[in-house]
Amino acid sequence: MRRPFAAPYFEQVSDPAQADVIIFIEDDDGYIRQSPFYAQYPTKCLVISGTDLPTFYLPAIYASNYRHLFSAHRTETYCYFSDERNPFIAQRKNAPVRKEVLLSFVGGATSWTRKVLFRFSDQLAAPDVVIRPSDDYQHWTNEDSYLPTKRERQKEYAELMGKSSFILCPRGAGHSSMRLFEAMEMGICPIILADGWIPPEGPDWKSCALFLPESQVKESVALARKFAASAETMGRQAREEYERFFSDESHSQRLHHLILKVTASRQPAREKVIHLVYPVYRGLKQIRAQLHGRFRRIVLWIFKTFGWTFPYRLNRPT
Repeated sequence: MRRPFAAPYFEQVSDPAQADVIIFIEDDDGYIRQSPFYAQYPTKCLVISGTDLPTFYLPAIYASNYRHLFSAHRTETYCYFSDERNPFIAQRKNAPVRKEVLLSFVGGATSWTRKVLFRFSDQLAAPDVVIRPSDDYQHWTNEDSYLPTKRERQKEYAELMGKSSFILCPRGAGHSSMRLFEAMEMGICPIILADGWIPPEGPDWKSCALFLPESQVKESVALARKFAASAETMGRQAREEYERFFSDESHSQRLHHLILKVTASRQPAREKVIHLVYPVYRGLKQIRAQLHGRFRRIVLWIFKTFGWTFPYRLNRPT
């Protein structure tokens, strides 16, 4: 189990008055506003979360941090440190494996970029390219009846990653994805498609990762072939950067550093303005989500009514 807040960088106290910072791992502005800790010590509070959809209500450290009106000078980016990890990644990261696959991606159609990728996967098909949907995989399900299937799927996923020279990392429901850091841990160069995502500070990203605009997802195989000769070097560098900045042993030091940065940049006047306009922002977000849902249902209803096949893969039932 990971211990991201360990000594000597952190000491947990029971009295919030003695705390230097109060950390919320639940990035829910309603929950935060109702918290007695926030009510009494608002300037001590910040969020550390791997949520796909940051709220930006408080200064925060996010895995899926992205360029936003409320993120500038208030947020930092870090990796995920959930205990719900694929156990086979760590088991296989040191195993010598022959690279039989140039580029692979196995994941759900949880973003438009991924839907486009699956839509044109036939055009990208090649003997050394694997692009496969896994929308039926239930990562957060731990029921006894599903666990054997889950472990088998995780093992297959890790084995495929180990055989790959590049791992395609298109954004999912959030701007980041766990596979990006899994690829680095296994010593594989990630190809990142996540417009707006703010990479964590520290790693020399140019030496260990490739970036491609989401609109150019169909060029991902061509990009991998262009850099095929550098795959081993970039993968080795990715592993070094992971061990230095994202490994279990580095969490406490890195989080301590990022927390100090976030707290040092905090401006009470700016926080007051953001919280003043936040109800309007939240309301507009809800309206947008409702309109998006209605539009989706209407489009799918039209296709179903006329007996047409919807050309893009859906990650959830219609």
